Amino acid sequence: MTILSRVYEIWRKGLSMVVKTLILTGVAGLSSWWVMDHLLNERIGVLFSRHFLELMEQQASKDRQLLHEFLSFHSWAVTLFVRQENFFHHLENYHNAGWSLEDSPKVIYHNQKPSWLPGRSVTRKMAYATHVALLDGEFRLREVYAQVPPPMSEENLNELLVHNSKEHGQNTLTEVNGVLNLVTTAALQDQNGETMGWLVFISPMNDELLFLFQQQYRSMGIAAFINNKDDRVVASSRPELVAKGSAVSQLQRNYHISGKKFLDHGFSADATVRFVTLIPLSQLDDLSDSVLAEERTYRGIAHVVLTMVFLAI
Repeated sequence: MTILSRVYEIWRKGLSMVVKTLILTGVAGLSSWWVMDHLLNERIGVLFSRHFLELMEQQASKDRQLLHEFLSFHSWAVTLFVRQENFFHHLENYHNAGWSLEDSPKVIYHNQKPSWLPGRSVTRKMAYATHVALLDGEFRLREVYAQVPPPMSEENLNELLVHNSKEHGQNTLTEVNGVLNLVTTAALQDQNGETMGWLVFISPMNDELLFLFQQQYRSMGIAAFINNKDDRVVASSRPELVAKGSAVSQLQRNYHISGKKFLDHGFSADATVRFVTLIPLSQLDDLSDSVLAEERTYRGIAHVVLTMVFLAI
């Protein structure tokens, strides 16, 4: 006699109707539990993925707006510094002395904050820049103050300014020696409308700038700049998680990535980059698992209650 035949004989003759009913009820309950768990898991996963992606796109759009506001405030701050009295008198003295007529002006590097610039605490709060430069009316480099040493070489500074001069002083995004820099300029004119000089803030688009951006606006996710040429990270607000040089193709395994070209933020650029927001996909998994665990708990309680009622009957 086979095992199945023996089991069938025991089931048919060896078990009472009550025991059979309990066994069938248990099998039916476990089967329905497994089927419902599988269906709910799949359905909740789809719904949460859809809702999660919608929320992340909204967050990414908000981050782009906040970045635009952050950089616009940066530009406004430089314009405000140009209008201060010390800066005006400093340029006026040089302008009256005919400094724009000099053939080969010598560049002065300051180790300490120059008198024509507000205190470092003010500049750091209002505009992040590692270098502040003073140009004459002919857009030639005259003075440089490195707020964050070491100072940039005169050659690299002039390379940054060349592109900016082609854009007639418009804020520009330029790459020099593999480093992306935002060049923000503001001109000071005399009563006749003649340009006396320019104030230039040079801000590397690095991890620190993105960290300050997120700290100031309490943005969610991870902010990053991506080089469109090789699709790799230029800088991020969380370099310990999203390091410079990381490939987007690898990051997409763990993050939802959304962003737009930097040109959309109103800056002229000779570097093809985009600003993106990265949201960990693990947030979706954690949220989905939490909901499923809660649902399993309530479903389990319902099954226990029904089983006890059945046994009582």
